[in-house]
Amino acid sequence: MNDLNTRVIEEFRANGGHAGGSLSGTPMLLLHHVGARSGIERVTPLACSRRPDGGGGAEYRPRRSELMQSVLMHQVCS
Repeated sequence: MNDLNTRVIEEFRANGGHAGGSLSGTPMLLLHHVGARSGIERVTPLACSRRPDGGGGAEYRPRRSELMQSVLMHQVCS
């Protein structure tokens, strides 16, 4: 896990589910999942932001990242 994710997770947990700094007020969750290849349990902070026009489009959908591969392969998250 990189240092930024570690700091965000620690801050999120220490502040009752809220992050500060540039993420202050941004809806966020901690996704618990298992690595598709490694089988290692991981925690990844995910933040959500809205487009100014309120819509969603292909440019805002995540690409097939390693995180998405893990979630799709194991289909167990919390």
